[in-house]
Amino acid sequence: MRLKRKLLHTFLRRTAMVALVVGLVLSLFQGWQDQQNQLVNIERTVNHLVDAAMPSAAMAAYSIDTGLASSVVDGLSLRNPVAEARIVSDFHDTLASAKLHEPQMPDGWTLGILRLLLGEDYQISRPLFGPLYHNQPLPVGYLEVTVSPALGGEDFLGRVLLGLALMMVQTVLLCAILTWVYLRTTLLPVERIVDDLQDIPPEPGDSLRPIRIPPGHHSDEIGYLVESFNRLIGSAELELIARRRAEDSLRLINEDLESRVDERTRHLHREIGERRTIENALRISENRFRDLAEVSSDWFWESDHNGRLTIISERFLAHTGLSWESVAGRSLNDLIEMGVVTVISPAWPELRRQIVHSQSRLTFEVMLHLKDGGHLRAAIAGKRFLSSTGKVLGYRGTGHDITRQYDDAEKLRLAYGEAERANAAKSEFLANMSHELRTPMNAILGFAQLLLLPRAQPLDPSQTQYVQHIIDAGDHLLGLINQVLDLARIEAGHLDLSSEPLDMAALAIECLDMLAPLAEKRSIQMFLDERPVPPAPGDVPVLVVLGDRVRLKQIVINLLSNAIKYNRSGGMVRLRLREQGVSHLTISIEDNGIGIPVDHLPKIFDPFHRVLASSQAAEGTGVGLAVTRRLVEAMNGSISVTSTEGEGSHFWFTIPRLTAASIAGWTPRKMGDGEMGWWSTETAILRHGTPLQVLYIEDNPANQALMQDLLAVVGGVTLVTVSTGSEALGWAVDHLADLVMIDINLPDVTGDVVAQRLRQMPDYQTVMMVAISANVRAQDIAQARGMGFDDYLCKPFEVASVVNCLVEAKRRLSPALPS
Repeated sequence: MRLKRKLLHTFLRRTAMVALVVGLVLSLFQGWQDQQNQLVNIERTVNHLVDAAMPSAAMAAYSIDTGLASSVVDGLSLRNPVAEARIVSDFHDTLASAKLHEPQMPDGWTLGILRLLLGEDYQISRPLFGPLYHNQPLPVGYLEVTVSPALGGEDFLGRVLLGLALMMVQTVLLCAILTWVYLRTTLLPVERIVDDLQDIPPEPGDSLRPIRIPPGHHSDEIGYLVESFNRLIGSAELELIARRRAEDSLRLINEDLESRVDERTRHLHREIGERRTIENALRISENRFRDLAEVSSDWFWESDHNGRLTIISERFLAHTGLSWESVAGRSLNDLIEMGVVTVISPAWPELRRQIVHSQSRLTFEVMLHLKDGGHLRAAIAGKRFLSSTGKVLGYRGTGHDITRQYDDAEKLRLAYGEAERANAAKSEFLANMSHELRTPMNAILGFAQLLLLPRAQPLDPSQTQYVQHIIDAGDHLLGLINQVLDLARIEAGHLDLSSEPLDMAALAIECLDMLAPLAEKRSIQMFLDERPVPPAPGDVPVLVVLGDRVRLKQIVINLLSNAIKYNRSGGMVRLRLREQGVSHLTISIEDNGIGIPVDHLPKIFDPFHRVLASSQAAEGTGVGLAVTRRLVEAMNGSISVTSTEGEGSHFWFTIPRLTAASIAGWTPRKMGDGEMGWWSTETAILRHGTPLQVLYIEDNPANQALMQDLLAVVGGVTLVTVSTGSEALGWAVDHLADLVMIDINLPDVTGDVVAQRLRQMPDYQTVMMVAISANVRAQDIAQARGMGFDDYLCKPFEVASVVNCLVEAKRRLSPALPS
C-alpha cells in the first residue's frame, strides 16, 4: 500500500509538472504570438499615422508654419500609441510639440506589465523634404514621434491573462484524466509485480521463483515484461558472478577513464572559453567595422585577383548614382572604357604597372563621371590580400570623395596668389613712397646738419635752436617712415632679426642715457630699478638675453619715450629688470603720467591707434606700439600693459634669457666713451696730403648742392658732380677718381649698371664705390653690395656717414695715415 501511494504521488508530481510545463509553454507561445501581433499592429499603426502626417509636417517645416505644425503634432498625440510628437526645422528649432495627457496612461502596475511585455517607449524620426533643388529634395527638418507601446494595451493584457487561465484549467483536467488511466492500466499491475519481486530471496545462492503475470495482462506490454524478466532471472545468477568479476576490472578502467575525461573536459572548457573570446572579439570587430562603414564618408571595395569588383559599399553607389549591376564584375580598365572613371594621377599606364608589381599600399586619384552629368574627384587607396600560401587572392581598399578638398585647395591657391600680388603691390608702394619722402628729407636734414657743423661764423643761439627744430622734425618724420616700413615688413613676414647674446642691463642704461636730455626738458626723473640715472659703474649686474640688439633697443626706446612724452612735468619714469625663473627676463617701464582710458587698452597695440584727443596732441604716429608688440613676439616674447587714467601706465615685456652655462666664454660688449671730437679728427685726416678726388653722380640739384657745401666745410676733397650715368662714364674715361658716390636712381641708367661698367675699366677695379639711395629695404642693400658697391648710404644720410666714407677712401690711398 505504501509503494502504491509512493508511485501514485510520484506519478502525480511528474504528470502535474509535465502538464504544467506543457500548458505554460503553450500559454507562453500563445502570449508570444499575441505580443508579436500587437507589436506588428502598433508598428503598422504608427507608420500609417506618420506617413499620413509627413506631407503636412513637411509643408509646416518648409513654410515655418507653427500653426500647421501644432495641428499635425496634436493630431498625432491623440492617437494610440503615440505619446509625443514634435516637428523640428532644419535650423534645429522645434516648431511644435505635443504630449499625451497623463490621465490617458494606464495605472502604475498595468503600465509596468505592458512595458515589460511590449517594450519601452522609443522614437521614430523621419526627415522632411521640401521642393526639389537642383534635382535633389531639399531637406527642411524632421518629424520626431515618441511611440509608447503600452498605450491601448489593456485589451492585449486581458487576452493574455484569459489565455493563461484557460490553459491552466485545461492542464488540471488533463492531469486528472491521465492519473485515472495510470491507476487502471499501470499502477495496479505493477503493484502485483512488485509484491512478487519482494518475495525473491535476497541471496544469490537461493532458488529463484518466476513472477506471476497479472490477470488480463498476458498479451500486453506488462505480460511481455514479466516473461522477459523471468527469462532474465534464469541467467541472473551466472551473469551476476561474471559481473562481479568484471566490476573489479571495470572499476579500474572507470577510474582511469574518469581521470582522462576530467582532463579532456578541462581542455574542452579552455577551448570553449578561448573560442567564445575569439567569437566575441570577432563580433565586436564586425560591429565596429559596420558602424565605421555607416558613419564614414569613405566607401569600401574589394576585387578578385583579376581586379574585378566583388564588393563595393552602398555609399559609393549613393555618391555616384550607379547601380550595383552596372559595376559588378567590372575592372578599373572596364570602368575607364565605359567612361565612368578617368585616372588623374598617376597616368593609367604607370598605375597599371604599379598595380601589377607593387606589394605595398597603393594610392591614386580618379575622376568619376556621374549619370547626371556631374563629376566627382576621388582618392582611391588599396592593397593586395594573400592566402596563407602567399597567393594573391585579390585587392581591397577604400575610396574618398575629395572634390570639396580639391576645390578648396584650388580656391586657396588662387586666394594665396592674389594675396601675394597684393602684398607685393603694397611693399612696392611703401618702398616707392619711402623713396619719394627720403629724397627731399636728405636735403632738409643734410643742410640742417651743415648749419650745425663748426664754422668760422657760428650760428647764434636762436638760429641754432631753429636748426635743431628742423632736425628734430625731420627725425620725427623719418621715424614715422621707418616705423611704417617696419610694420609692413613684419606683417609680410620679411623682417630679418639676428639672435645674439647681449647684456640687457647695459642696453637699458644706454637707452636711459640717450633719452636723458628729453626727460630733463620736462624735469622728469628716471630710475633703473631703485637707482637714479645714470647708475654708478658696476652697480648693475649683468643680465644676458638672446635677441636682436638693434630691435631690442628700438623696443626699449619706444616704451621709454612714450613714458616721457605722455607724462606730466616733474613726473617719474622707472625701468625695472626682473628675472622670471632661469629662462626669461621681464623688462618693465612704469610712469606716473596721464594714464590710458580703460576703453582704449584693448586697442592700444593696434596700428595707427592713438589715445589722446587733438586738444592733447603730442608727437606720435600711432605705429610705435604696434611695431613694438610685433618685434617682441618675433623674438619669442610677449608684451602687456596695465594703466589707470590720471595715475600712470605700466608696460612690461618678457624675452628669453640665457643661463650661465650657455654663455660660457661670452664677454659683454664694451661701450665707447662717446663720439666727441670725431669731427676734428676725421677732417684732419682728410686735409692731410693730396686732396681726395670724389666723383658724385646725382641728378637732384638740392642733393648736389648739399654734397658740395658739405665737402667744402670738410676740406681736403675735390668734388666732381655729374647728373647722369653716361656723363660719369664719359668723365671716367679721361679721369681717375679716388671715391665714386652713385645715386641708384638716375635718369638714364641705374646706379648699379654704372658701377658695373666702371668696374670693367682697369683703373676703377679697386676704386671705392658707395651707393646712395632712398631705398632702405634689406634686399636692396644686399643687391647693391652684390653689384660691386663697397658701402651703402641711405637717404637722408648722416654727415658723419659721408665723412666716414671719405676717410675710408683716404686710408685706401694712404695706408700709413694715423688711425
